[in-house]
Amino acid sequence: MSAADAFWCGTGYLLPCAIMQPYFTALSGFVQRRYQMLLALGLFTVGTIICCLSNNFAQIIAGRVIQGIGAGERPMYCGLLILFGAVGAVIGPFLGGLFIDHLNWRWAFYINFPFLFVIFGQLIFLPLPPKQTWDSTHRLKSIDWGGGILFLASAGSFLIGISWGGVQYPWNSWKTYVPIVLGGLGLIANLFWERYMTSNPILHIHLFRSIRSIAAYMLVFLYGFLSLGELYCIPIYFQSAKLRSATSASITLIPITAAILPAAAVTGILITRFGYIHWPLWLSWIITAIATGCLISWDTSTTTVQWVFNLIAVGVGQGITLSSLNSCVQVLADPKDTSHAFAMYAFIRTVGMCVGVPVGGTIFSNRLKYHAHNLGPPDAIGRNVEGGIEVFKNMTATAEQVEAFKLAYARAFRNVAEVLTGLAVLGLIISMFVRRVRL
Repeated sequence: MSAADAFWCGTGYLLPCAIMQPYFTALSGFVQRRYQMLLALGLFTVGTIICCLSNNFAQIIAGRVIQGIGAGERPMYCGLLILFGAVGAVIGPFLGGLFIDHLNWRWAFYINFPFLFVIFGQLIFLPLPPKQTWDSTHRLKSIDWGGGILFLASAGSFLIGISWGGVQYPWNSWKTYVPIVLGGLGLIANLFWERYMTSNPILHIHLFRSIRSIAAYMLVFLYGFLSLGELYCIPIYFQSAKLRSATSASITLIPITAAILPAAAVTGILITRFGYIHWPLWLSWIITAIATGCLISWDTSTTTVQWVFNLIAVGVGQGITLSSLNSCVQVLADPKDTSHAFAMYAFIRTVGMCVGVPVGGTIFSNRLKYHAHNLGPPDAIGRNVEGGIEVFKNMTATAEQVEAFKLAYARAFRNVAEVLTGLAVLGLIISMFVRRVRL
């Protein structure tokens, strides 16, 4: 599996998940919630089965896309969903590490079935609400299907080019820049479509009505980008620069998990008590910028105390950001647009996550190739971030090769951390435009 393939295993799920969120919201207006949830769970189950039975990467991607479509459904208590989703994003790599080290990759999909069975059972026996009459044909026609297709195709094209650049093809190859250019133009056209060409847009552009609103949603995108970009790169650092197993590398994410929940909870309590949102928002990006900047100092000799406290700070920053941004985007919207504001929050955050993995992975791959060439590990290691670790583990290496391998990955990780720090500082600057926001 190439580095680009690995990126698309995650992005193939997140991208359809992002675009389906507003569609499920639109369908909830005339499809009973239970049937909508059953449809979503059915799609997710079909995708999971395809992944479990797959024999090649194309089949895995197909299953992940179908899973992502089903995961686009959002239940009523979205705040809790996002909070526990953030924790799950950290716990997931730990379970994945256990499966890789002690079972096999298919268990990452097998584990879904007990939860799906329980949820299906609950939905089947829930009482139905009073029957309502809807003009379903008219409502289906009123949904902006064209805008969603345009966004999905454009975003997919853009991310394909990003994930290929410098990894599968040179940056100056037409196979890299043509998808990026076409995707970028398509995304611009999508904004025009949503603003002027449809009467019932899936993306409510009018939510970007002020500088504060625009800044808040830019922060939502950066939050999604940084959170998943860090969760992708940190375990790779420990597997390579520290020569840990997949399970051991995933355990290192526990400090982030341990910090997110209490930080988010305390922030929510303080916002409710005092009413101020902009102060915790500013604080969150100060902490995030400092904590992400400290990742730059990591090398092959980083101590346990250093990385534990660093990751706790990362988790605190993520927790405060999660809680304050969630409140901020809803307060800045008109009361009648609160549900649309939260849907936009979830959508943009997921899009940020879609971009964070391939961009972070592409930077890691390109810089690893550069450092591997200069330091001397085998060429196969420099061509593939995740695969290079497995190649090295299965070869007989000299002490010099071991040190060169660890150093190449540590320096590539540092380069990614530098980019993430720059984005965190950008987030801090943007947060200063979100002023005088109170409940």
